[in-house]
Amino acid sequence: MKRTSEAAFETAIEAVLLADGYARVEAKGFDRERAIFPDEALAFIRATQGKVWEKLEALHGEGYAKPLDGPRDVGSGMVREERLSLSRLIDIINQRFGGELNEADQLFFDQIAEAASQNEALQKAAEVNPLDKFQLVFRQVLESLFIERMELNEELFNDYMGKPEMRELVSKWLGSQVYDRLSSIKSAGRHKH
Repeated sequence: MKRTSEAAFETAIEAVLLADGYARVEAKGFDRERAIFPDEALAFIRATQGKVWEKLEALHGEGYAKPLDGPRDVGSGMVREERLSLSRLIDIINQRFGGELNEADQLFFDQIAEAASQNEALQKAAEVNPLDKFQLVFRQVLESLFIERMELNEELFNDYMGKPEMRELVSKWLGSQVYDRLSSIKSAGRHKH
Protein backbone atom coordinates (compact mmCIF):
# COMPACT_ATOMS: atom_id res chain seq x y z
CA MET A 1 0.00 0.00 0.00
CA LYS A 2 1.45 3.34 -1.11
CA ARG A 3 1.36 6.10 1.45
CA THR A 4 1.20 9.73 0.47
CA SER A 5 2.22 12.61 2.61
CA GLU A 6 0.40 15.86 3.21
CA ALA A 7 3.36 17.73 1.71
CA ALA A 8 3.05 15.71 -1.53
CA PHE A 9 -0.67 16.43 -1.62
CA GLU A 10 -0.05 20.18 -1.12
CA THR A 11 2.59 20.13 -3.87
CA ALA A 12 0.14 18.42 -6.26
CA ILE A 13 -2.58 21.00 -5.50
CA GLU A 14 -0.09 23.84 -5.94
CA ALA A 15 1.04 22.45 -9.31
CA VAL A 16 -2.54 22.30 -10.59
CA LEU A 17 -3.28 25.85 -9.42
CA LEU A 18 -0.06 27.24 -10.91
CA ALA A 19 -0.81 25.51 -14.22
CA ASP A 20 -4.26 27.11 -14.13
CA GLY A 21 -2.88 30.65 -13.93
CA TYR A 22 -2.53 31.18 -10.20
CA ALA A 23 0.63 32.89 -8.95
CA ARG A 24 2.90 31.72 -6.16
CA VAL A 25 3.04 34.12 -3.21
CA GLU A 26 5.88 34.32 -0.73
CA ALA A 27 4.98 32.91 2.67
CA LYS A 28 6.56 35.88 4.47
CA GLY A 29 3.59 38.06 3.41
CA PHE A 30 1.09 35.76 5.14
CA ASP A 31 -0.64 37.12 8.25
CA ARG A 32 -1.04 33.98 10.37
CA GLU A 33 -3.29 35.63 12.96
CA ARG A 34 -5.87 36.64 10.34
CA ALA A 35 -5.11 33.80 7.88
CA ILE A 36 -4.75 36.13 4.89
CA PHE A 37 -2.20 37.69 2.58
CA PRO A 38 -3.20 41.36 3.22
CA ASP A 39 -1.25 42.81 0.28
CA GLU A 40 -2.74 40.28 -2.11
CA ALA A 41 -6.27 40.81 -0.78
CA LEU A 42 -6.01 44.59 -1.07
CA ALA A 43 -4.54 44.33 -4.59
CA PHE A 44 -7.45 42.06 -5.55
CA ILE A 45 -10.01 44.52 -4.19
CA ARG A 46 -8.33 47.41 -6.03
CA ALA A 47 -8.30 45.45 -9.29
CA THR A 48 -11.80 43.97 -9.14
CA GLN A 49 -13.81 46.49 -7.16
CA GLY A 50 -12.48 49.83 -8.34
CA LYS A 51 -15.55 51.85 -7.39
CA VAL A 52 -15.60 50.42 -3.87
CA TRP A 53 -11.88 51.15 -3.52
CA GLU A 54 -12.40 54.74 -4.75
CA LYS A 55 -15.10 55.23 -2.11
CA LEU A 56 -12.78 53.91 0.59
CA GLU A 57 -10.05 56.28 -0.55
CA ALA A 58 -12.51 59.17 -0.75
CA LEU A 59 -13.57 58.55 2.84
CA HIS A 60 -10.19 57.64 4.30
CA GLY A 61 -7.68 59.24 1.92
CA GLU A 62 -5.37 57.79 -0.68
CA GLY A 63 -3.03 55.10 0.50
CA TYR A 64 -5.86 53.77 2.66
CA ALA A 65 -4.33 50.31 2.71
CA LYS A 66 -2.92 50.02 6.18
CA PRO A 67 -2.19 46.89 8.15
CA LEU A 68 -5.41 45.30 9.31
CA ASP A 69 -6.29 45.90 12.93
CA GLY A 70 -7.82 42.54 13.79
CA PRO A 71 -11.46 42.49 14.89
CA ARG A 72 -11.83 46.21 14.44
CA ASP A 73 -11.24 46.02 10.70
CA VAL A 74 -13.43 43.03 10.05
CA GLY A 75 -16.51 44.36 11.81
CA SER A 76 -16.48 42.51 15.09
CA GLY A 77 -15.15 45.31 17.26
CA MET A 78 -14.79 49.06 17.42
CA VAL A 79 -14.28 50.76 14.08
CA ARG A 80 -11.22 52.94 13.78
CA GLU A 81 -12.47 56.22 12.33
CA GLU A 82 -10.17 58.51 10.43
CA ARG A 83 -11.90 61.73 9.46
CA LEU A 84 -11.28 63.40 6.17
CA SER A 85 -10.33 67.03 6.63
CA LEU A 86 -12.05 69.70 4.60
CA SER A 87 -8.85 70.48 2.72
CA ARG A 88 -8.55 66.77 1.89
CA LEU A 89 -12.09 66.78 0.47
CA ILE A 90 -11.17 69.78 -1.68
CA ASP A 91 -7.99 67.99 -2.84
CA ILE A 92 -9.95 64.88 -3.81
CA ILE A 93 -12.57 66.90 -5.68
CA ASN A 94 -9.85 68.84 -7.53
CA GLN A 95 -7.98 65.67 -8.43
CA ARG A 96 -10.94 63.50 -9.37
CA PHE A 97 -13.12 66.08 -11.08
CA GLY A 98 -10.48 68.45 -12.45
CA GLY A 99 -11.66 71.32 -10.30
CA GLU A 100 -9.80 74.29 -8.90
CA LEU A 101 -11.52 74.57 -5.55
CA ASN A 102 -9.83 76.75 -2.95
CA GLU A 103 -10.20 78.07 0.61
CA ALA A 104 -13.35 80.01 -0.30
CA ASP A 105 -14.94 76.74 -1.40
CA GLN A 106 -13.83 75.12 1.85
CA LEU A 107 -15.59 77.93 3.70
CA PHE A 108 -18.71 77.37 1.57
CA PHE A 109 -18.76 73.66 2.55
CA ASP A 110 -18.21 74.57 6.19
CA GLN A 111 -21.13 77.02 6.09
CA ILE A 112 -23.35 74.32 4.58
CA ALA A 113 -22.30 71.86 7.29
CA GLU A 114 -23.08 74.44 9.99
CA ALA A 115 -26.48 75.23 8.48
CA ALA A 116 -27.24 71.51 8.25
CA SER A 117 -26.29 71.10 11.92
CA GLN A 118 -28.92 73.72 12.81
CA ASN A 119 -31.66 71.96 10.79
CA GLU A 120 -34.29 70.48 13.14
CA ALA A 121 -35.19 67.63 10.80
CA LEU A 122 -31.55 66.56 10.65
CA GLN A 123 -31.18 66.90 14.41
CA LYS A 124 -34.14 64.55 14.90
CA ALA A 125 -32.88 62.18 12.20
CA ALA A 126 -29.46 61.98 13.89
CA GLU A 127 -31.09 61.15 17.22
CA VAL A 128 -32.98 58.12 15.98
CA ASN A 129 -30.99 56.78 13.02
CA PRO A 130 -27.64 55.19 12.32
CA LEU A 131 -25.38 57.04 9.85
CA ASP A 132 -26.53 55.15 6.74
CA LYS A 133 -30.20 56.00 7.37
CA PHE A 134 -29.31 59.57 8.35
CA GLN A 135 -27.52 59.97 5.01
CA LEU A 136 -30.83 59.40 3.17
CA VAL A 137 -32.44 62.36 4.93
CA PHE A 138 -29.26 64.41 4.72
CA ARG A 139 -29.04 64.18 0.91
CA GLN A 140 -32.41 65.88 0.53
CA VAL A 141 -31.59 68.65 2.98
CA LEU A 142 -28.13 69.13 1.48
CA GLU A 143 -29.56 69.68 -1.98
CA SER A 144 -31.93 72.34 -0.67
CA LEU A 145 -29.05 74.03 1.21
CA PHE A 146 -27.02 74.13 -2.00
CA ILE A 147 -29.97 75.62 -3.89
CA GLU A 148 -30.53 78.27 -1.20
CA ARG A 149 -26.87 79.30 -1.45
CA MET A 150 -26.33 78.88 -5.18
CA GLU A 151 -25.73 82.59 -5.75
CA LEU A 152 -22.89 82.52 -3.20
CA ASN A 153 -20.91 80.00 -5.25
CA GLU A 154 -22.58 79.35 -8.58
CA GLU A 155 -19.66 77.44 -10.10
CA LEU A 156 -19.50 74.99 -7.18
CA PHE A 157 -23.30 74.68 -7.25
CA ASN A 158 -23.21 73.79 -10.97
CA ASP A 159 -20.48 71.21 -10.42
CA TYR A 160 -22.35 69.71 -7.48
CA MET A 161 -25.64 69.46 -9.37
CA GLY A 162 -24.07 68.36 -12.67
CA LYS A 163 -21.64 65.70 -11.48
CA PRO A 164 -23.41 62.80 -9.71
CA GLU A 165 -20.14 61.26 -8.48
CA MET A 166 -19.09 64.57 -6.95
CA ARG A 167 -22.56 65.00 -5.41
CA GLU A 168 -22.24 61.52 -3.86
CA LEU A 169 -18.77 62.24 -2.47
CA VAL A 170 -19.73 65.62 -1.01
CA SER A 171 -23.01 64.30 0.38
CA LYS A 172 -21.39 61.35 2.15
CA TRP A 173 -18.55 63.43 3.54
CA LEU A 174 -20.68 66.33 4.75
CA GLY A 175 -23.34 63.91 6.02
CA SER A 176 -20.72 62.14 8.13
CA GLN A 177 -19.45 65.45 9.47
CA VAL A 178 -22.92 66.71 10.39
CA TYR A 179 -23.95 63.36 11.86
CA ASP A 180 -20.82 63.28 14.04
CA ARG A 181 -21.42 66.87 15.13
CA LEU A 182 -25.06 66.19 16.02
CA SER A 183 -24.22 62.88 17.70
CA SER A 184 -21.56 64.51 19.87
CA ILE A 185 -24.04 67.24 20.88
CA LYS A 186 -26.60 64.56 21.73
CA SER A 187 -24.01 62.60 23.76
CA ALA A 188 -22.88 65.74 25.60
CA GLY A 189 -26.51 66.50 26.45
CA ARG A 190 -27.01 63.00 27.89
CA HIS A 191 -23.91 63.23 30.06
CA LYS A 192 -24.96 66.54 31.64
CA HIS A 193 -27.95 65.00 33.37
